[in-house]
Amino acid sequence: MHVLDEGRKAFLEFLRNLTPQVALLSLAYFIGTRLDLHRIDLSNWAATLMFFALVLLAIVSVAANSINFMSDYCRSLDVLDKAVKLRISAPIPNPLASPGCGCCGPEPRPAAKVGVLRLLGITLKEAAKIKRSLLAELLFTVFAVYALMFAVFISSIFGGANLLKIAG
Repeated sequence: MHVLDEGRKAFLEFLRNLTPQVALLSLAYFIGTRLDLHRIDLSNWAATLMFFALVLLAIVSVAANSINFMSDYCRSLDVLDKAVKLRISAPIPNPLASPGCGCCGPEPRPAAKVGVLRLLGITLKEAAKIKRSLLAELLFTVFAVYALMFAVFISSIFGGANLLKIAG
């Protein structure tokens, strides 16, 4: 499996980055249980601000960790990385261009317009073209990422609950 060969470093880095996410979500849960978000009360603005800041940091860290893992994991697969980059930068045919016109040729597709989900779809399609077992492994990795993120969420709830027991 690729996770145990060239992709090992990216996978271990992804696992190392799960701990701060658990800490952020646990603290957000701990602070959030003491808030009444159903009414506006300016007396607890600092705690409310801290809660939303921790939730935002947790969401950003989850997204960044997942994107970083998939990017590093696919980068270690040189053939797949080249195929995905080629597919992303493939020219878009201009339907109004005439075949003899040199100035209205295909326009390159800007890489910035490719979203995370579209990039994931392109990567999986290119992996299927290259090798079926590579597609299976990438699917396994994507599901492992989502399962681990779910585990982070659950462990954060239990961590926050334990903080409440200690503080209460």
